[in-house]
Amino acid sequence: MRRKKFAGSRSTCGYRAHWTAFGVGGLLAVAGVLMQVLLRNPLAEPYILGTSGGAAVAALFAMTLGLGAVLVDAAAFAGALGANLLVFAIAQGSGSWAPADCCC
Repeated sequence: MRRKKFAGSRSTCGYRAHWTAFGVGGLLAVAGVLMQVLLRNPLAEPYILGTSGGAAVAALFAMTLGLGAVLVDAAAFAGALGANLLVFAIAQGSGSWAPADCCC
């Protein structure tokens, strides 16, 4: 007895999933490289800068309010952005964003 093949069963389960995972992984790598280049720090990562913590706190707060999945994602994005802005504001102090000149 032969099984019937459904139209698109190969494309949804096998083919597209691999390319989607490949694309998402590549975009995450580009985001990490951009963070390291913009901050001029090869050790910069979301855990050190507080991005992950800000996203987690905001997402948890949205979940306790009973918001939907889209709003939880939006809250996590806003929390990550807020944590980054807070870290940059504290780091800047009264100085400027320009790199410090060396006294050499």
